[in-house]
Amino acid sequence: MTTPVDFGIHAGETLGLIGESGCGLHLGKIVEPADSDALCARPMHPYTQALFAAALPSHPDDQPQERTVAGEVPSALNLPSGCRSHPRCPSAMPVCSEVEPTLQPRAGGGEVACHLY
Repeated sequence: MTTPVDFGIHAGETLGLIGESGCGLHLGKIVEPADSDALCARPMHPYTQALFAAALPSHPDDQPQERTVAGEVPSALNLPSGCRSHPRCPSAMPVCSEVEPTLQPRAGGGEVACHLY
């Protein structure tokens, strides 16, 4: 018998070591639920990509990825319209500020809530 355990991590690579599935979560909204192997190998949502990029390399001689998220974190008490990530997203399009994306099937299994897909 297995027991599901939920916890938040900002070191995405840890997910592949401890769980069978995971999800990207931004300002209280699930943006990318997927099998942990698929999520670690190919994060699709820009916020999930940024979380993985912020993780330290697994080997000390490896160079860290340079991916920063600019701007201020939106207030959870005053959420932005449309996609919650759009104010800081490097791939934001006009539709992102107007329409909240819904979860859609992602290549390789799982789902992603992003207008890019």
